Amino acid sequence: MKVKQVMLCNPYTVRSEQTLADASRIYLNYDVNCAPVLGPDGEIVGIITITKVLESFLQGCSPTASICEFMDDPPAVVKENADFEEIAYTPGMERMLVLDQNNKLTGILSRVELIKKVYQVLEETRNELSVVLQSVSHSIIAFDAAGIVYLFNKGAEILLGISREEALNQPVGRILPDGSWQDVLTDRQPRLGFKLDIKSKSVVGNATPIYVKEHMTGAVVVLQDLSEMENLIYELSHVKELKNELDNIIESSYDGILVVNTDKQVLRVNKSALQLLDLSKCKDNCMLANVNSEIAIYLDRMVDEIRESRQSLTKAYIKASGKEIMLTGNPRFGNQAEVIQIIFNMRDITELNRLQTQVRQANEERARCSVELLELRNMLLTEDFIAKSPVMEPVLKMMSRVSQVESNVLITGESGVGKEVAAKRIHKLSYKGKGPFITVNCGAIPENLLD
Repeated sequence: MKVKQVMLCNPYTVRSEQTLADASRIYLNYDVNCAPVLGPDGEIVGIITITKVLESFLQGCSPTASICEFMDDPPAVVKENADFEEIAYTPGMERMLVLDQNNKLTGILSRVELIKKVYQVLEETRNELSVVLQSVSHSIIAFDAAGIVYLFNKGAEILLGISREEALNQPVGRILPDGSWQDVLTDRQPRLGFKLDIKSKSVVGNATPIYVKEHMTGAVVVLQDLSEMENLIYELSHVKELKNELDNIIESSYDGILVVNTDKQVLRVNKSALQLLDLSKCKDNCMLANVNSEIAIYLDRMVDEIRESRQSLTKAYIKASGKEIMLTGNPRFGNQAEVIQIIFNMRDITELNRLQTQVRQANEERARCSVELLELRNMLLTEDFIAKSPVMEPVLKMMSRVSQVESNVLITGESGVGKEVAAKRIHKLSYKGKGPFITVNCGAIPENLLD
């Protein structure tokens, strides 16, 4: 504690040419018992106390008498930043003047004022300590050497189910179950880590003796409910398991995953992403623009677009090596609906495109082979259509081709050349071949009914 914390700040002063009446007014108006006396140049030349003033009046002196006739010599001085403990036990200390670093008067220490100030500081400290003790979640119980409780905080009320009013001034043995803590008052040795069962709760505690000037005045017991700690440990272990599981999923993902904040600072990148970026490793919390990769420059521009649009964005990027990378960025929003992170998913679709091309080519080849096979089969299966002339070969091919399309077919030829046989063959080769073939003789239909 510094002197300036307990001194009477900015003390009232009088001039050496002022009178006893002037000093008396200061004592009456401001409830002080002394006043430093200043000389013509503002220097401290003495001190006038209320005792001296009263003595002068009893001796019949006039109130208009000059102060300089009755003042005492200046008392000792001390710096305001000095430790109070260094002067607290100074023998015969009645009062001291307090100076700042420029040797200007800033306060005064007097026995009476000091007692008032110390009491005020003590009360403030007690209030602060009381608030602190009541705010602690642990249970704190303090008792004197006779075992009578004089401190019982809010945590103890909650744990033991007893109000502070019920616990104060009661023997501590009526409040706490029996345990090793009781030996503190007899052997004066602390007990650490003892366990108690209180209301079906497992509780751990410490019991410590309280000493004042090597004399034990009591003890304090601090208790903590282990069930709360066990719950926290369980939740923490569960969170760690989830984190490890998420880390394993991200690292084992075939797709590259890269996470940046809105300042384009890389927060996370998995192995697949490093491979696509052509990197062996990436520094923690590095800037995206500083990543030595052609894809990183493209991602940097995508961050600006996603931040402005607040929507997902997917683009394809072709590397100098010819690989095509599909990039998808998804914004992550905070509690205030602001974009706080952008999560990129990167996938090499070069192989996928190659496979799609192969599948498309294979399908086209299969369709071509199917048509050719059908044509060959139709040429071979001619049990209902006998033709050996080379001129008929293109006719047969034509019949196979037109049978595979949805179109009207006009067959012309002289009577008896097999037009009806050709029509039946086209019908048989078409996808309607399993249905009936209906022949209509148009020559038998009257002209007025033929539309």
